This record gives sequence, C-alpha cells and structure tokens, in this order.
Amino acid sequence: MVDYWHSSSGRAASDRGKRARNATSSCLHTSGAVPFMQRRVDFRREHDREPSGIEMYRMTHTHRGGEGYVHQDAAQFMATAEQTINERLEMTPTVDRVQVENEVYHELA
Repeated sequence: MVDYWHSSSGRAASDRGKRARNATSSCLHTSGAVPFMQRRVDFRREHDREPSGIEMYRMTHTHRGGEGYVHQDAAQFMATAEQTINERLEMTPTVDRVQVENEVYHELA
C-alpha cells in the first residue's frame, strides 16, 4: 500500500483528491434525496448496462425532465465533454461510445 502512494499513479490520485477536497464548486448536483447509487441502479434496469460518467453527470446536473443544466459551469462542462467525445468518435467510429464517454469524463472531471 505504501508503495502505491509513492508511485506516479498513486501521487496523481492523491493530487486529484486534494484538489477535489479543496475545490469550492459552484456546480451543485440535483440528485436530492435520491442517492447516486439508486440512480445508477435505475439506469441499469432501464438500459441493461452501467451508465457512463458523462451519463451520470447529465442525470445529476440537469433540472427535472432534463430541461437545462442547474448551473452554467455544468453546461460548459457538458459542452466541452460532448465536443471532445464527438471528435474522438469521428476519428475512430468503431470504438464504443460509453468507453469514450468514460475516458473523457475522467480527463475533464
């Protein structure tokens, strides 16, 4: 365990965690009393697969019914994410969209 936290990937994870804990985000989620895990389970039941990070973000940062994002920061994040996803899918159209969405989400989040 100690070796992991001294490795480059462990240090990167530690730095990401520090930034996340110290961040003052103005981009609040809209999950309310529904836990994220319940949203994930509901999505899995409806679509027979796990949601991507982008899909979870969309579900938890839009107003009810999917009408608009709760904050301009969320809208900007999704605009950047969608542009990046579309560019990658154009370069390699045979790649799985969910995989690309997860990669982009982890790069941008």
